[in-house]
Amino acid sequence: MGKKKNKKEEKAQEEALEQLEALREEKQALEDKLLRVQADLQNVRRRQFEELQRAREGSFERLLGELLPVVDALSFAEKTESDGDEIRQGFLLFKQIFEDLFSRHGVKRVQPEGEPFDPNRHEALAVDIREDVEPGICVAVHQDGLMLGDKVLRAARVVVSQRPPSEEPAESSSEEETSAEEQACENAPSPSETETDTGEATPEANPEDSKSENGGAEEGDKKQRD
Repeated sequence: MGKKKNKKEEKAQEEALEQLEALREEKQALEDKLLRVQADLQNVRRRQFEELQRAREGSFERLLGELLPVVDALSFAEKTESDGDEIRQGFLLFKQIFEDLFSRHGVKRVQPEGEPFDPNRHEALAVDIREDVEPGICVAVHQDGLMLGDKVLRAARVVVSQRPPSEEPAESSSEEETSAEEQACENAPSPSETETDTGEATPEANPEDSKSENGGAEEGDKKQRD
């Protein structure tokens, strides 16, 4: 009887251990599933936040696009002369309100005078020939740029420096002409070479022959006179 009870108890313990192991596996599976659901929920929340942020930035950029002409007009009015100080103060007040609005939302002005030209942030309106400035430098700013974080809202309109054209090609061409003339002179045959090539020398004048010819001419003149 004691042996049978021990066998039954052992069998019951084995079954209990198997059930416990199954419950542990089920618990682990549920925990893994819960972690996946939580990760998916976090991803959904992050995507929703990013989409909402992009929507806000897009709406703010559109609003800035509508307000930029107003700010430019106020800046132009600030530089012009007015009849009274009250009008000028009003322009300055409105401009300051817009400037504060832009700065609160992270908008920065870009004034690249003296900086290297960057085609991603600058727009070249003209070129200035300068000898005292390195080429590719913004030497004047016609209109400030605007940036929202790393995004360019409006490129700065600038004048870019450029070196004057060099005269090296003309000098090189003159040097080539002189070298060609020197080569032509070197290749030209000398008088001695022409005599040796033809095999004939230029005959020299005989002084006695010239005297006899002159004497005959004088005798002919005397006969005609007689």
